[in-house]
Amino acid sequence: MEFCNVIEDVQVEEVSRGLAELTESTRMCRGDSQCTMRMRNTIGR
Repeated sequence: MEFCNVIEDVQVEEVSRGLAELTESTRMCRGDSQCTMRMRNTIGR
């Protein structure tokens, strides 16, 4: 489970750094039935 959380955290950080503001409201690593992400475009800021 810890590895799963690290991978998801790195993924969110990389997307947030380069493309968009990314937040996850649900995560399968936390036992949720699905992953739900919200992205807000930040390119060109």
